Amino acid sequence: MKILVTGGTGFLGRNLIKHFLHSRNFVALVTRDPKKVKKLNFCDHENLNVIDSSSLFSLKEGFKFFNPDIIIHTACCYGRKNEDDNSMFESNYKFGVDIFNLANDNSKKVFINIGTSLERHINTYSLLKHQFVEFCKSASEKDIKFKFINIKLEHMYGPGDEESKFTAYILNSCLKNVESIDLTHGNQTRDMIYIDDVISAIQAIINNIKDLKNNEDLSLGFGVKTSIQDFVRKVAHLSGSKTKLNFGALDYRENETMHSVADISRLKQFGWLPKYDLDKGIQDYIEKEKKL
Repeated sequence: MKILVTGGTGFLGRNLIKHFLHSRNFVALVTRDPKKVKKLNFCDHENLNVIDSSSLFSLKEGFKFFNPDIIIHTACCYGRKNEDDNSMFESNYKFGVDIFNLANDNSKKVFINIGTSLERHINTYSLLKHQFVEFCKSASEKDIKFKFINIKLEHMYGPGDEESKFTAYILNSCLKNVESIDLTHGNQTRDMIYIDDVISAIQAIINNIKDLKNNEDLSLGFGVKTSIQDFVRKVAHLSGSKTKLNFGALDYRENETMHSVADISRLKQFGWLPKYDLDKGIQDYIEKEKKL
């Protein structure tokens, strides 16, 4: 099978590519900076192709040459580095539309979008991600030659993730035994899903793609809500950290989502179940993070 992955140097993208290469698929990694690929441990794999997306021309040429069976769109920009609105628009909307149109022009079979479980009003990222999905669903109801699937991903975590992400920040701070961490009261609940379970779920979706309807939304999480306070305390305990946890030192963010949990009943119909509960996931995370 030939699988094209956007955002291939990002956390989810590179884990997906590693999995697909291990399963002996042909994979195209799409990136605006091919130099970043050289830092990946699978950069020299014989089944890996790299597509430069720094220009629409190079993207089109690479897409046609590789001719994928499945497109998995993971590319996004969360805005954690104070990116301006234009950068957010380019990453979270326009680039996805370019890939979507290329898929349609070349009569591809499946387009899997990695979306978000966040409500659209939370921030610029969530708004643009929702608008992109709305565009795709509207277009695919017309003369579109492939199946569009949207994955509403919950709070993913795992080794090698960017420290700008909350889960990675907490774990790395605890491992370093920083003096203290200022936090909100931590009463928000999140559905925490380990990266290995995300990968196995996406593989299950691919394996059962014929049973999915066009424009179908799939919620992806562990299926259990955990408070932020419980998560942080568990990380501190399992890592043996001496870091002081200052709960209540920070206010909740504006438009904070207080509760979120996935309904994974549809994925269970495909025989998929997550294997990493929070304790197992954090323990594996800690062990692998120490080796990086």
